[in-house]
Amino acid sequence: MSMARAERRGVTSGIKESPNKVGTFSPDARDQLSSQGYLIYSLSGKSIRELEAEGNKFWSTWHRSQPRVEDVTSSIGEVAINPAKIFIDGSNLKSVQDQNRLVEELSEKLQVENKGLQAMVGNIADNAELFFLHLKTTGEDLFGGKYARTTQEAFSNPVFIGGAMGDKLGIVYWQPVFECSDFFTAPLIIPSK
Repeated sequence: MSMARAERRGVTSGIKESPNKVGTFSPDARDQLSSQGYLIYSLSGKSIRELEAEGNKFWSTWHRSQPRVEDVTSSIGEVAINPAKIFIDGSNLKSVQDQNRLVEELSEKLQVENKGLQAMVGNIADNAELFFLHLKTTGEDLFGGKYARTTQEAFSNPVFIGGAMGDKLGIVYWQPVFECSDFFTAPLIIPSK
């Protein structure tokens, strides 16, 4: 993600800004995703702070004093995930650059198979809102006790989300990323622009 795009999404500014609009899937893309086990959820541009105010719970607390984490907003539009394959295989124990390359490769593959799809790494609010939507819909922990890397950083370290304890979600930062086997990349599938 370019620095300009990151700043527009609130990644580095610490100010709540306009969320990324990802659009909606075409009927053909929706059918293709459904046949491959994907679930489609609508994200609504909420921040961690707003999700928590709505009654969603986090077991971590360090981020409450970090506007760069708390005030980033989720995308607006539809995203798809395959809960049975939420993480890219082998994406743990890799650097951020290597994880990004895996997402780019997946995105290229999706665009060849269906011109209407691409993959992205979600920001912290994308992943949090998605976790709570999935929990409310299925009663299941989307990340299975593991963590998904987000586009955010805290104290110059990548921020991860996951490690749920019941209905409470965790937000952690960790470096170096390749030293923990529970930190993965969980790409979000979105409509191509």
